[in-house]
Parts: sequence; structure tokens; C-alpha cells
Amino acid sequence: MSNKLFRIPLLVATIAMILVACASPTSTQAPVTAQPAPTQAPANAPATNVPAVTAQPATIQAPTTMVPAPTRPPAEVATLPFAHTACAQGVDLTGQTVSFYHIIDPNDQVDTVYAPLRAGYADAAEYFNAHGGICGATLTQVSDDAHWGDAHTIYNFYKALDPKPIVMTLYGSTMAVELADQLAADQILGLNIRGGSTASAYGTDGKTPGWVFAANPLYSDQVGAMCDYIVANPKRFPHPVMGFLNFDDDLWRAATEESHAYCASLRIGDAGVFTFNGDDSNTIIRNNVQKLVDAGANIIYTNSHENGPALIARTLLEMGLQDKVKLATVNRAMDSYVAFSGEADLGSDGLPAINGMLGSMPVRSLAETDNPGIQLIKSQADLHQRPLTMRTDGYIMGWDTTDLLIQVYIQTGNRVGFEAITGAEFKKTLENIVYAPLGGVEQIDYQGGKRRALAANRIGEMDYLGKDGKTPAGTGNPPMVVTIGDQKHLVPMIVPLTGFTSAPDLRPGGANVPPTTAAATSATKTPAPTASAVVLGVIKGRIAFQSDRNGNNEIYVMNGDGSGLTNLTDNPANDIGPVWSPDGKKIIFLSNRDGNTEIYVMNADGSAQTNLTNNPANDGSGSPENLDWSPDGKKIAFATNRDGKWEIYVMNADGSNQTNLTHNPASDDVFPKWSADGKQIGFTSGTGEIYLMNADGSNPTQLTHNGKDNAFLRWSPDGKKIVFVHGAGDGHYEIYLMNADGSNQTKLTNSPGSKDDNMGARWSPDGKQIIFYSTRDGNAELYVMNADGSNQTRLTNNPANEYAPMIQP
Repeated sequence: MSNKLFRIPLLVATIAMILVACASPTSTQAPVTAQPAPTQAPANAPATNVPAVTAQPATIQAPTTMVPAPTRPPAEVATLPFAHTACAQGVDLTGQTVSFYHIIDPNDQVDTVYAPLRAGYADAAEYFNAHGGICGATLTQVSDDAHWGDAHTIYNFYKALDPKPIVMTLYGSTMAVELADQLAADQILGLNIRGGSTASAYGTDGKTPGWVFAANPLYSDQVGAMCDYIVANPKRFPHPVMGFLNFDDDLWRAATEESHAYCASLRIGDAGVFTFNGDDSNTIIRNNVQKLVDAGANIIYTNSHENGPALIARTLLEMGLQDKVKLATVNRAMDSYVAFSGEADLGSDGLPAINGMLGSMPVRSLAETDNPGIQLIKSQADLHQRPLTMRTDGYIMGWDTTDLLIQVYIQTGNRVGFEAITGAEFKKTLENIVYAPLGGVEQIDYQGGKRRALAANRIGEMDYLGKDGKTPAGTGNPPMVVTIGDQKHLVPMIVPLTGFTSAPDLRPGGANVPPTTAAATSATKTPAPTASAVVLGVIKGRIAFQSDRNGNNEIYVMNGDGSGLTNLTDNPANDIGPVWSPDGKKIIFLSNRDGNTEIYVMNADGSAQTNLTNNPANDGSGSPENLDWSPDGKKIAFATNRDGKWEIYVMNADGSNQTNLTHNPASDDVFPKWSADGKQIGFTSGTGEIYLMNADGSNPTQLTHNGKDNAFLRWSPDGKKIVFVHGAGDGHYEIYLMNADGSNQTKLTNSPGSKDDNMGARWSPDGKQIIFYSTRDGNAELYVMNADGSNQTRLTNNPANEYAPMIQP
């Protein structure tokens, strides 16, 4: 944002112009209602266990639904414990069936992946059917056991059904590549579970998006995300050199090649690539590890899964390298079933050698019990008596995928009519949806179809639960041991090290591929630079903000760790400038949905959106800083030009008694903010100085004397400090702090450059942090810093623009 503050009308017009965007191509979403997360299964939830999945192919000759069709439940159990799109008014699909079709190729992963995945699908369908189904329709999960492992036969069987499926879930990159052309020709969407090769999502040329969407970041992008984490932690990795020890596979070989140049551009050394198979002798693996170490590797990244990571970890242990070489891996190996395979190889600390392995975790684990979706999944696993060995990523993804498919189905039906849902319309919804299944178990955003694989990723660590039942095992906290049948097991726990961040796009032609690979030839053993990490999770509570990620400005909320992302407004107009009410139950914002800018209020879940001002003038001017809530929640201050120029008005919280406070014929008055005690209102006037007046408009007093460019003040919660924006005349704006009397003005940000602005500073409820937005990285992103300006950390990483953040009181 490069506008000047010395002319208030110009500032207002410029901000309005910057925030204007084209109409959203996405569908209108009905308001959602968030409910408290349950700590245990509902008392009236069905208790019927789904039969165990057999380890051999069934002999039946037709698809089998995993879950029988129950009767529609009573209305009182139809409330979900997380935000969900409501079905359009009047829609009732009672008596109908909606089927989701799964082509699951178990290969040699019957017990480790296939059975938990099917159990997750089954339990999720039972739960959702007990809570209203899909607009009253019964959900069934269909899997063809008769042709187990024969993807083409299963596909052709499904395709011949009437009605033809609109979506099929796939398992694995190879299957997705083989079926990609058929899916496109038949216009059936393929949602690829646990697949992440470039070819599976973008075609064999790596550049042609088709009808297959990956449910996690590409494998090459995950390598890039690991490299980002490595350079962001120079104390842990002072001289990083990475080597690869992979299963021998063409798709994985390509993924490794795609990531090499990116990691080299970050000055991470390259120790080369070696391969092995899960049944190779220990000597072969040991020789390959030795070659990597001889080449300088202190990090070994592997694409292997099942017993692969455990074999490498055991080899490092036997070679005395466990403390010298860090093991890292892809998301499919960051799973409790992999931890089980390595639990017998104990080091001198009494913990398995695989303990501490790093990897990608785009889906939350069952260890993250503070998340409402994980709470729900865990309670249902308890209800169905799923053993520890079944509570894997596969089980979680069965739930996660089911919720996503339901959400896409409802949004598509609301947009085009439920009788008109086709694969093409389903695909259009998925391309544009921004959704956090089950209240934040995963982050779904295909960026308007620009990507066919998810970007949101986290880095985590594989640990084992300690005897305290809460934290990872370690010194003074030995591992917990449980008995399952006649076997004793340690309890795996996958612990996140970062919040959700955007993985680089490393496919051929992707946005983050370095222009050349020359750096790869000179990067070995070069010290890594200090990098600014993109970290979520440093804020407690919910964050409301505006974003144009859907093509127009909308009001979003998310948790401090990036989970639970929800579009509250979902309107083709521009909705900007969210301000929480003091009790955190409502949000006021500006919208031009009625033809001019008006002030609206809504509940914290986005429901009951109501126009408060209803005036033909522009109330708020299109600036996110032109409205504020009084500390007692009874009044709202705002700027309006209804009197021919900009004045400060105040009204009751219900919109009544709209009153002009400033009556200033000489200059414009904008950006009103209440003091912490509610006795004063600060605002910007004239050439850009900050003034204070009593809450009734009396006794206006000038607070700053900098000549121009002062605005956007906010009192600290204790009323002792004021944060504000000041332009020093060099073409950009910084955030400053001063005492409540205007003294001791101190600059908190310092990002020079004509396009680098820091705006929208607002305090955390405890006064210890300041959240703001900045264009220092090329587009407007959300940041947070301590109240003294230290520890400035980027919260979002999105190609769209994010503005006006505020933490829920």
C-alpha cells in the first residue's frame, strides 16, 4: 500500500480502490453454526460396530457398502461440533442415498493402511448419518472388494452404474496416473488419498492439470517444506547437507529431482541419492548410508514407508550415527503404523531409534487433542473400540475425506441445485473451496484451480508417549507401554513443530522453482543462512481478517495455528474490516453488497448478517479502519460522508440513534477508535494528525504534532499505550508506539521500500502482542510481534492479500 496519509480524502479513496476486487467466482455459502466440541460420543449415537476388515479379498461379485443405511435421526442429534455449510432453505433429501465410491488398492498394506482407512470411512458415515446425513439423505461409502487391487476393473464397474459417480477417491500416485485419462474423459473427479507425485496431479508432462486432486502436498513440495524448516532453524542445522535414501520408484525419483534445485538455492548441501527396497539386507542399506555420510550428509530424507524408515533408523543406531544424522521423511511415513514397525530397535536412552524422526504432517494426528475434530475422531474410535494399531493416519483420513466430500456436495447442491450435481460442477466447487475439515484437521485450498495438490503443510516429529500420558517420552518420563492382545506396544505420538504453512510449488514450472540449478554444484557443506520462518500457532484464540483469496474481499476467521479457516461472509460483494465485539460474540464489518458501503453486524459464526446503517451515503468509506466498538459493547463509532464530508458518528450497537460527533467544516475526520475506558475517541483529522475527544464529541485535542501521516490508532487494553501508523515521508508506512499522552513515540517496524507498508495494528486481548498486516514480502500478509516490536513473525503465506486482522477477545 503506497498511499500517502497527508491528504485524508486521498487516503480513503486509495484504500477503497486497493480493496476493490472482481466478483467472486465461487458459490454462495449459507451461514455456518459452530457448536462446542464434544469430549465424548453423543449419548444417542449409534453403537453398532462395523465388522472388521478381512485381510484377504472378498468373494462377492458386486460393490459392498461399508455402512448400512440407517433411518434418519431425530432433529435434536443433527448438530455437528464444527462449522459446516447449511443446506439451502427448504432442501430435504430424506429417503435418498448419496454414495461416495472408493478405489482402494491395498497391495501389501492391508493391516497398516487399508483396514484403518476403511474403518475411518465406516465410522464417519455412521456418525454423519446419525447427525442429519447430507441434507437428510443417507451417506454410503462404497468399496468393491470383489476386484480388490484391480483399479481399472473397479473403475469401469463404478462408471457403468446409474447414476454415474461424480467423484471417486483413489489411493496412491500410480493408480492416479493410470486412471487420469479415463477420469477426465468421463468427467469424474478423482480425489487422490496419500498420492503426491507430480504426474498424478499434473499429468505425465507435469504441467497439465486434469481431474485428479491430491489430498496432500506433492512429495517434491514436501521436500521443499522440509528444506524451509531446516534453514529456519540454523541452530539445529548449522551446516545442513541432505542426502536421499529412497524406495526405488520412478515417480519418487522424479519428486527428488524436482526438489534438488530448490533446496540447493537455500544453500543446503547435496550428498546425493541412493535407493533400496524394504526386503533388502541390512548390508545394502548400511552401505548406502555410509556413502551418504561420506558425502557429508547430516540429514537423510527418505520417501520409504512401512518398515523403510525403521530400517534406516536401526542402521543409523548400529553405525553409531543416531546423534549425528537426522532422519526426515514424507507424510505417509509420519504415521503410527511406521512407529510400530520401529519400536523394537531401542537406543541407549531406552527409546526406539526412529524416535525424533522429522516429517510432513498436513493432517493432524490423534495426539493433538486440543483440536475439536481430533476430539470427535478419538471419541468415535473409543465408541467403536478401535484398537491402538487401527488409530493411524488412515483412520483419520477416512474421517477427514468424508467431511470434505460432504461439504463439497452440499456447496455444489446449494449452487446449482441438488438434482443438477455433476462431476464438472463438483470439480468447480472443489477448485474454489477454502475449508478446514472437521474444524481444522486439514487445510483444503486448491487456489481456484491453480493447484491440483494442497499447499498447506506442517513439519512434525515422531515421538512416543511418556508415562505421564501427556508429553513425549524422554529423560525422567519413560515411554508408556500398553498391551494389545498378547503383544506389548509403545504408544506413538506425532507432535507438530510448526503450524500450517504453504509448501513451495516445485513441480516443473511451479512458482518456487529456482531459475537455474547452478547453485546445486556449489552448495555442498555451505553454511545455511538464517531464514525468516512462516510460523502459525504463536497466537492464542481466533483471528478475524479480510482476504481476497476467493477473488473478492471476504471476512475469514481462523485459529491462531491456522486451523479452522472459515469464510464467514461468502458474498460476491466486498466485505472488509472485521471488528470483534468486546465479548467476542459478534463482528461488525463493512460491505458494499447493497450498492454502497454500509456497516453490518453478524454473529461470530457468520450467521444473522444485518445492515446497521441503511444510508445512501458511504458509511466507512471502504477503509477497514473506519469503524470501532465501544469497550462496553453498547455503541459503535464510524466515519461517514453523509454530511458532504467525512465526519465521526456514533450509534447504538443495534444501529439506532446515529449521531454526528465532530461537526467540523474545516477538514475531514476519519478512523475513530475508542479509548480502553470508553471515555475518549481518537481519530485522524486535517493533514493527518491524531486527535482525541470526549466520547460525546466535546473537547477535541491534538495528540500528535508530526506534520502529517498519522492514523489508525489503537489503545492498549490497559489504556497506557497507543499503537498507530506513521509515514515518514519516504513513501512507506511503519507502526509506532507512544504513551497515551502522545509522548515517547517509538518505531516498532522497519521495512523500508516504497511498496513496503505496515498497517492495521491491533492489540492482543492480553496486551502482550500486536497483530498487523504488511506488504514487506510482496503482497499483504498477516504478521504478529511482541508489544515492544520484537519477534516479528509472518502468520500467513498466501498469494492473495490478507488485511485487517483482529484477535477475538
